[in-house]
Order: sequence, then C-alpha cells, then structure tokens
Amino acid sequence: MVYLGLDQLKESIEDFTKAIGLVKEANTSFKAYFYRGECFRKMKRYDQSIKDLQTACDIQKDSAPAYNNLGLSLFESGQFEKAFEKYTRAIELDVKDPAYHTNRGIAAHHLGRYPTALEDFNKSLIIDSSIARTYYHRGITYLALAQFAEALQDFDKAIQLDPTNYKFFHNKGIAYQEMRRYEEAITMFVRSLELNTGHTASIYHLGLMQHKNCLLY
Repeated sequence: MVYLGLDQLKESIEDFTKAIGLVKEANTSFKAYFYRGECFRKMKRYDQSIKDLQTACDIQKDSAPAYNNLGLSLFESGQFEKAFEKYTRAIELDVKDPAYHTNRGIAAHHLGRYPTALEDFNKSLIIDSSIARTYYHRGITYLALAQFAEALQDFDKAIQLDPTNYKFFHNKGIAYQEMRRYEEAITMFVRSLELNTGHTASIYHLGLMQHKNCLLY
C-alpha cells in the first residue's frame, strides 16, 4: 500500500505477488489481487490488470470497487462494451457512488449511446453536484449532440470547480468554435495552452481560429 502512494509500481507488484503466494485468507488475497491489478493498470499492462481484477471479483462477488476498477481497465484497453457491463454491476452493488454512474456514462458515450450517457451523468450529479469531471464529460456528450449551449454551461461549471484543468478550457473552445464564436474560442485555446503549453489539439485549433477570425475582417 505504501508503494502505491509513491508510485513505486514495480516494487508494489513484487510485494503483492509475494502476498498472493503466501496468504490463504480470502480477504487478504482479494486485496492483493485488487491492488496488483491497479498497479498493472497504471503501468498500462491491461491484460494482467484485467486478469487480476477479475480474480478479485471472483473472490468477493459483492465488491463494487472491484467491478468498477475492472471496468476502468477494460475501458482503458478499448473494451467499452465490457467496461459498461462491469460498471453496471458496480452500480447494482452500490447505487449511491457517483463515480460508478460517471464511469458508465463515459463508456456509454464511447459506444455512441448519448442519451444513456446523459442519464448516467445526471444521476451522478444528483448524488454529488460538486464533481467537475462529471460536468466535463456531460459537456462532451452535449458537444456530440450539437447542444452547444448546454455544453458551454457544463464546461463553465467544470471550470468553476477546477480552473486548473486545460481540457475544460479546450473543449469550451471547441463549443465556441462550433458556434462560430471565434474570438471567444481563441480566448479558450489560449487559456488551455497557458495551463499545458504542449497540448497539440489546442495549438492546432488556436491556429485554425486565428485564420478564420482574420477572414471575417
């Protein structure tokens, strides 16, 4: 556990592997597989992460965090449908955790199920209305639906809650871009780049907006 906080992932994996080999008690074995699976995901070793987290789910079939984290590894490996299913199981086990609804909403968005995504984001915000990440992802879904005014509102709320995330400003810029409000888009892309000078998408869209803005005069 100490190693996880220090991001010493290889050392953590070695310790959890030793624990798995030595411990027969189910609860400790569950934790070892669970946290080793987390380490593997942080290292982007998704096959091993999925295997460990599935084992954790098999040991404790009523663990919502295990199913949620299995969903995270499946999602990051591009298996969106399977991730959606695991998030659903996590919600069945703990309907009051807003993160599970948000995560399933993100998976639904990637599957093109935008109304389902909005339902999940709305449920998450009913449980906890102070999570910037949820407003941001709901804004992304509104963008996909060309509901730009709603997207702007959500990006504004996300920025209010966390003004340090460049992605929030970038996608607010995208919304302004789609609305042909180029000067406002430029302001957002500039702000995004102030927070992350190497963000390629903001650099590109800033150049594009400056070009289009010049054509207006």
